[in-house]
Amino acid sequence: MSIFNRLANEYRESYTYLFTDKSFYKKLWVLPLLLLFPFIKYPFGIIFIKGWQVQIVTDLARNKPLQSLHFGNIFLKGLQVTAVTLLYFSVPTILCYALGLKGIIGFFLDIWELITGGLEGYLTDYIQDYILSFVIYGIWGLICNPLIQCGIIRYAIFSPFSISPLLRISFSRIRAFSSEIL
Repeated sequence: MSIFNRLANEYRESYTYLFTDKSFYKKLWVLPLLLLFPFIKYPFGIIFIKGWQVQIVTDLARNKPLQSLHFGNIFLKGLQVTAVTLLYFSVPTILCYALGLKGIIGFFLDIWELITGGLEGYLTDYIQDYILSFVIYGIWGLICNPLIQCGIIRYAIFSPFSISPLLRISFSRIRAFSSEIL
């Protein structure tokens, strides 16, 4: 079997894994409920879904059948992944504030100002700041989003999560990217 066929089979298995268990709906009934109600979805549902994602990757890597939901374990894993992801994506915010830009937090505050105060003061003050902030966030997201996904998979398979190798790789890529531009 060629490597392409093997990869295609693994990719196909990742989508059909849930449906190989005939009683999957009994094990996963709570997931649609978490996403249905907004007051549950945003504080807890996203954390729970991230933890469930880690559990599914762990089960797939170990060739285990679909497990029942263990709420406490899944919620703790999701909380760890969400905290590391928020920490990881706070780096461009720190970079924007170090450069004297308003960053994403200032952007949301200015949207509120736009809604309450009108358009004329909003358009004249901070357009260059927002363009540069979006460029910083865009470059960070393009470079680092695949790395954080790889970190989540690594955490699911090997369990101890370490952010320092991901940050070292990210900063070395940013350094190489900026030296090519300059």
